[in-house]
Amino acid sequence: MVWWLWVGLALAQGVEDECVSAKIWEDLSTGWSVRSIATVSPETAAQGVQLSLVRGTRYHVFGCTRDGQAVDLGLYDPNGFRMGSGSGALAEIEHESASSGFYVLRGMALTTPLTVAVTFR
Repeated sequence: MVWWLWVGLALAQGVEDECVSAKIWEDLSTGWSVRSIATVSPETAAQGVQLSLVRGTRYHVFGCTRDGQAVDLGLYDPNGFRMGSGSGALAEIEHESASSGFYVLRGMALTTPLTVAVTFR
């Protein structure tokens, strides 16, 4: 099962996880907009979170856990090909979408909830 991830700009002010809030505000200050913010269980992160991306748009995708656990993120295109990856306490992927469609973001080997944010320009 793949879960949908979609939240509006207003949530940037209410981000409860400090691990992504600084990055969101940094992106906002340099002209990026917030696309999505969500916290998902380790099981959902492993199954995949579905993102709707638009061709020709640049995206920053980043994720972290409240306890600072290292995160391994992978972004997969509609055909299942890995389009980008990031790892670390604040994992980050920068991606420019070559086609519109539904992409899948996966966070692997997590034991605590994953907070994911997507900004775009």
